Amino acid sequence: MTKRFVGCLLGAALLAAWTGAAAQGFPTRAIELIIPAPPGGPTDAAARVVAQALAGALGVPVAPINKPGALTIPGTDAVAKTAPDGYTIGALTNAGLTIVTAIERPIPYKIADFTPLGVIASDVTVVTVRADSPIKSLADLVQHAKANPGKLTYASAGVGSVNSIGMELVKLAFSLEITHVPHQGTGPANTAVLGGHVVFGATSLSATLPLIRGNELRALVTASPGRIAQLGGVPTIAEQGHPESILNFWTGLFVPAKTPPDVVAKLAATLERVMKTPATIEQIEKLGVIYDYRGPDATRKLMDDEIKTVTKVAKVVNLK
Repeated sequence: MTKRFVGCLLGAALLAAWTGAAAQGFPTRAIELIIPAPPGGPTDAAARVVAQALAGALGVPVAPINKPGALTIPGTDAVAKTAPDGYTIGALTNAGLTIVTAIERPIPYKIADFTPLGVIASDVTVVTVRADSPIKSLADLVQHAKANPGKLTYASAGVGSVNSIGMELVKLAFSLEITHVPHQGTGPANTAVLGGHVVFGATSLSATLPLIRGNELRALVTASPGRIAQLGGVPTIAEQGHPESILNFWTGLFVPAKTPPDVVAKLAATLERVMKTPATIEQIEKLGVIYDYRGPDATRKLMDDEIKTVTKVAKVVNLK
């Protein structure tokens, strides 16, 4: 063997030994958890629950840092560009990852810049009407829409929001002509439904559940994989024969792509352990979001599937 080849082998062995030793000693100081959303929302709340659990399991502080911005892009970009040493984790969402990637927005990062540790929670899309609406079910809504093509209107949190894209999937599934009326957030969208300015809304469950519980809005269907206990007997879109129309807002933990594999493995294993404790599950479910832990491989599959789904919708409805 040549000296150069022997040197390469020694270098690779030393690198492997160093990364293994680094992972064994990791972490030795506080970890930052970047949350690309303002304080108080479902992403922030779920991330803080998990940050506290991780801190207890890892033996070092895990400090939440809010970096809000349009479509979570600034905070997500900050995670992509931080040092890949495991000391910065991002509580990132599909709004800033798969959605913006699929609709071809100009963004300063790409999916390959991140390594997933796992999904921690989902905020389910729910379709609602006013409580006094004659529309009692999804079947009623579909029938009404087909009898009045182009005349029905619905509100969402805005063009390109997860809920609006989810509604576009429903429209494609049932061949409906319905007019989208975008709003700046779920709150204004729900207000539009309550005020009778639109026929129905496609919004996030966490912000809409109090209005459903207060008998101000009626839930017709959700995009949840299974029925939600808080909503009683409200069916899912999958039960209506369209599992391909499931699209929900989710939050997951990610590190920069070049983070050492052993460090990634330790963080992912720790996340799995804390996410499966009854205390963490209970705290997340109290937030009004859905406990939805998925490991690294399942998270990658979820992202791949979403990119394909949203790309298809974006082309059909010319979404930009």
